[in-house]
Amino acid sequence: MKPLSLLPSSLLHKPGQAGCWLVFALLFLPALILERWLARYTPLGAQLWLLLLGWCSWTFVEYLLHRFYLHRHRSSATQLSRQHLRHHQHPTEISVPLFARVAMLLLLAMIAAVAVWLHNYFTLLAGFAAGIYSYFSMHWVLHQPWSARLFRRLYRYHFFHHWKYPNTCYGICVPWWDDLFQTLPPQPAKIAPRILAYYTRNHLHEEPVTD
Repeated sequence: MKPLSLLPSSLLHKPGQAGCWLVFALLFLPALILERWLARYTPLGAQLWLLLLGWCSWTFVEYLLHRFYLHRHRSSATQLSRQHLRHHQHPTEISVPLFARVAMLLLLAMIAAVAVWLHNYFTLLAGFAAGIYSYFSMHWVLHQPWSARLFRRLYRYHFFHHWKYPNTCYGICVPWWDDLFQTLPPQPAKIAPRILAYYTRNHLHEEPVTD
């Protein structure tokens, strides 16, 4: 029996924060048990699995933060959520400077080196840190017009989130959590080319984005 089959279907339809954590635990704990089995037969495979689990854990946290903390109502807005609102209003202003990106990459390399040296559950943290770096990188990529060809689904989701359906499509690195928790735009969804041009500052784009 699959872990998620134990849950009522209503829990997977735009659940609250507690429901999201429950679903994540039902997915994460069996995956962690699998690592113990892998460690008996292939230690390297177990470490790679932990790295992947750490990265996937970040994608969940990313979804959670974006949905429940960056999109607060005005009455409970924080400085971070107000900054995020500004990003929605000025989507091409990606405010992470090159120096910060290089510093994050160096820090990630240090964490990865420690994970290789320790060869234990610290590798989960290395995967999580890799997820954070991939978030900042992917977010920049999704605001480039050429990303529509490389990451069509993610590009479409992020575009819909920015313009017409801000209460959907919270994932940046992966679309899985939006699919699982059904925080998706309506079908079919379409946005005019002139809006798409403003989103990427690419005034030569002629095809509408559809879902």
